[in-house]
Amino acid sequence: MLKARSSLIAIAAASLLAADGPAWAVPVVINGSFEANGAAFVQFPGYIQVNGNPSNPASITGWTNIGNSVGINSGAAPINPFADNGDTPPLGSFVAFIQAVNTTTTLEQAVNGFDIGKQYYVTYRDNARSGSAPSLTVNASGIGVIDAAHTITAVGGSPANPYIYDVTNAFTATATTHTVSFAVTGVGDQTLLLDNVRVHERDARPDSGGNLGFETVDNIPTNFGAGAFRYNPAGASWDFPGNNAGTGIASNGSGFTAANPPAPEGTNVAFIQGATSFTDVFYDFDVTRQYTLSFAEANRAGIGGLNDFEVLLDGRVIFAQHFAAGTSYTNVTSPTFRPVDAGNDGAFILQFRGINSLTGDRTVFVDNIQFALLPIPEPATASLALLGLGGLMLRRRRMA
Repeated sequence: MLKARSSLIAIAAASLLAADGPAWAVPVVINGSFEANGAAFVQFPGYIQVNGNPSNPASITGWTNIGNSVGINSGAAPINPFADNGDTPPLGSFVAFIQAVNTTTTLEQAVNGFDIGKQYYVTYRDNARSGSAPSLTVNASGIGVIDAAHTITAVGGSPANPYIYDVTNAFTATATTHTVSFAVTGVGDQTLLLDNVRVHERDARPDSGGNLGFETVDNIPTNFGAGAFRYNPAGASWDFPGNNAGTGIASNGSGFTAANPPAPEGTNVAFIQGATSFTDVFYDFDVTRQYTLSFAEANRAGIGGLNDFEVLLDGRVIFAQHFAAGTSYTNVTSPTFRPVDAGNDGAFILQFRGINSLTGDRTVFVDNIQFALLPIPEPATASLALLGLGGLMLRRRRMA
């Protein structure tokens, strides 16, 4: 299932094994951002050692390959002949590549910690080598296909990193361990680029639950003050690509928020710096009903405020491009909307996307995100509304 595509800035960052999955989610993908031994892939073109690169590691830490045309590239020369499309990795400094030459090549991992009977889904970011159009299928052992075969086209060279944010179908765990595999096929020489693989528990949202106030994070310092912020924090359910120029979470009194009032909910807020975005997946919308989205927003005070942004749900704008009103937090509410399931799978990607139309170093803060399900109109109200609509339609027909 190929979901809405997010354009996001990513500048190289270092991350550890544990930094690849939410702190509160049980199943953790080991080395899901391919940083653990990425720096050890020093021999061109970046294959594992069995494929003619004896100076490189024998495997990618945490992963098993079926077929030897896999390896790691950085976002910069000289070890980037596969990651050559002008994009920096969306998380950290390295991406995995899976090359298929008239065959199928697979990269997989046995992920532990599933709770039998609960539902989960996998998120990942992908791209393709310049000139490639590989076909990707994602499977989970004991389940089968969780993301049907779809073609990944090469995109790149834009300041807003277009690595694609993809979401699999939700599946019910039948064991405590499931092997998640990424199988690449193609006619001719086709190469997929893969990064930031994560497993999430599917929870009942949007009406409750979730990390909507950005309080669930495992690497924000408990003491406030300068530095109490993180780009791409590991312990949040949200996807925050970027390092030192992007999105993340800031505590009260941090280098970002020191001149602003305290967070309106809890002690943390999300920040959008420049033309960057943050993203999460939501379930359980009723597509026959109407909703609103509300949140608190404020410009960064003192330096770098006035970053305009918009909000999208499954690629559809539900809150138009705008600037926050000031440096004090203001609660705002979207126009009513009816969810449109772009992937026809029950999963909806919510994206807060920075525009930065004024350019430069500009940051806006967001907190306390809430969806509201609007009540069904009373019969009398609905009848009056329909009567009014009918009159309007009749008048329009007569005016035509």
